[in-house]
Parts: sequence; structure tokens; C-alpha cells
Amino acid sequence: PLFENSVQNTIPNMREITNFHECLDVMTKEELVTALDEIAALNLSSQSRKMMELCLLLALGRKDRALAVTCLTGRLQDETMPWTFLPKGLADWADKDPTKAMAWLDQQIGAGKLESKTLDDDRTLRTRIEAHLFQVLLISDPDTAGRRLSALPEDQRGEVLSCLLQNPAVWENKDQARAHAGKISDVKLREQILKTLD
Repeated sequence: PLFENSVQNTIPNMREITNFHECLDVMTKEELVTALDEIAALNLSSQSRKMMELCLLLALGRKDRALAVTCLTGRLQDETMPWTFLPKGLADWADKDPTKAMAWLDQQIGAGKLESKTLDDDRTLRTRIEAHLFQVLLISDPDTAGRRLSALPEDQRGEVLSCLLQNPAVWENKDQARAHAGKISDVKLREQILKTLD
């Protein structure tokens, strides 16, 4: 019914929304991936498609973070993709397996799939992703976080740090963030990060 309402551009009621999310919770990973493919064939508005896909991706991410991110590999330049999922989804994956998460990200960057995509606040998708990733790595592996950040062009490095500070979890725990940043070996980079966190 929720799919039908979206196709007909009518607003689903709360009961239908609740039932929809309950169905997602009991679906297998394979069923969720199949549903993502099936949505592409539906006659939906761009907004409805993004909403449906985001719900499916979030449900899939709760079951398998890596699969939820990698199933988007072929769609990184698709304008209908729900961009809000990817930065947090990749960060959640990196929290569990940073090596594989960074390898996937670097592969997409190498293929040129991220740089040109600009979000509503004029930040690139890559900037958003790097900021979320940096936040995870800063806690688990400060030197890796520092090396990844220092590999970015200086202007993009500043954008990542600025984006990082917009995250309430960082802003409300700046002392903790400063403590982790203080473990970065690169003195110049460490001072830049600490200055940003002042």
C-alpha cells in the first residue's frame, strides 16, 4: 500500500508507515537488495523514490553495513540516489572494518565518482563522507585519521574540518575530540585540528 500511495502521489497514513517499517525489519538482506532494484522500475516521483530507497537502505544497514554501502556502487552518479545515507553508512561500516571501508571509498574516488556531486549546502559528497570517516578514525586510529586528512588538498581539508564541527556529537564532546586529536603524530596537522576544535 505504501508503494501504491507513492505511485498515486497520495500521503500514506501512520498505520501504513508503521506496517511498512515492520515489514522491512523482517526482510532478509537479499530481499531488501531485491526491493531496491524493484523500486527503480516503479513510476515514482524523485522525492518518493529517495524516501523509499532511504528506508530500505537504513533497514539493510542495520543488518549489513557493508552491503548497504556497496550496493550503491553503480549509482554514485545517479541523481535519484538518497545521498544522505552514504556518509553515515560508510562511517558505520568503517567503525567495524575501516580497512575495507576505506578501500571501497578510495576505489570510488579513483574512478572519479564522488568529486563532482554537490549537495544542497554546496559541500561535495566526498567532503561529507571524509568528515564522517575522519570522526570514526579519530577515535579508533588517530594517526590513520591524520594521514587521510593530510592527503587531501588544503582547501578540502579545511572543508572536512568545518563539516566535522557541524556534527552535534563532535561539538558537544569537543574535549574528547581534542584528546584523540592530540594523539596524531604529525605536529602541524595536529595543531591545525586542535585549533579548529578551539
